Amino acid sequence: MKRGVQSAFVGAVLLAGALAQPQTPSNVPAGTPVFIGAPKKIPEGLLEALKSRLVQNPDVTEAYLALIYVQREGEVPHLLLFLKIGDAPDFAKDLIRNDLGNASRAFLAQDETIDILTEDTPATSAAVAQVVKPFYVRGK
Repeated sequence: MKRGVQSAFVGAVLLAGALAQPQTPSNVPAGTPVFIGAPKKIPEGLLEALKSRLVQNPDVTEAYLALIYVQREGEVPHLLLFLKIGDAPDFAKDLIRNDLGNASRAFLAQDETIDILTEDTPATSAAVAQVVKPFYVRGK
């Protein structure tokens, strides 16, 4: 594959909500090509803002920032934040995703989005962990 981009065929639920709004699931039909790789450009200040929020949340053990492209009409490549979270209840995961989405908003253009996923989406999270190194690891 070209330049470290991995293609994954994923039938998973992506959380692709508009920033600062509740996350809404977006179903990706089985067999739809999904490309995941390291972003070439990360908005200045984004990683620092995310790290400052992550360090305040003991449930998150690792965080990865990737670029994702779902090959279907109307889709454009966008950022994907994958979080390794322990056995936190769903409402806690939602609060974490919303907090990080709000923290990201100031660093993204108005037409940009960021998907925020947890280990509840195993196919996607496995692909992200294979191609991108974590930018945040609790305790390091």
